[in-house]
Amino acid sequence: MSKRSNESDAEYKARKRAKKEKKKSKKEKKEKKEKPHVVEAETSADANSENNHDKNSSNANSGPSSCSWNSFSDAPFDDKIQQSLQDAGFTEPSPIQARAWPVVIAGKDLIAVAKTGSGKTLGFLLPVLHRIHINNLPDSGTTTQEISSSSRCSSSSSSSSSSSSSMPSPTCLVLSPTRELAIQIHGECVKFGTSINIRSEC
Repeated sequence: MSKRSNESDAEYKARKRAKKEKKKSKKEKKEKKEKPHVVEAETSADANSENNHDKNSSNANSGPSSCSWNSFSDAPFDDKIQQSLQDAGFTEPSPIQARAWPVVIAGKDLIAVAKTGSGKTLGFLLPVLHRIHINNLPDSGTTTQEISSSSRCSSSSSSSSSSSSSMPSPTCLVLSPTRELAIQIHGECVKFGTSINIRSEC
């Protein structure tokens, strides 16, 4: 940073100090941003090759992602979801589900890498359904119940708010890169959400 021609020494020093402080605060903000957990699931076929990779990967074994729920009874899902899992023929969580569920239920960001057919859809979907069912949604601390009760209170003062408060709105939005995947995700939502009165649209 060079001194401007019409700038005094005191102004130059103040500008230089302000620029350093701005850089420092940007750096602190960047450091405070939480990085998502990265989970790579292993299948029985490639368990040996993954063991070597896991030893070298600090993200895959650090924090909540190192926790694993190896049976459905370990997961805090509602009994109706547990029953739906049994009815669907599942006996235990897949490796990606066992490692992803604790992270997602804790409300942490997650990047999960696994092969096709490894259970990634239920890896993110069941924790979402669970959090919707128990009303533990990631917003500014306002629950759906508080929103609906505050809407009811304000509806007595104006008739236009009563019609808008009765309008249903989405609680979760799942984006999919293809129509086929969207249809598959919707099918899983219907299969596991219906038992706990969660409706899905595609």
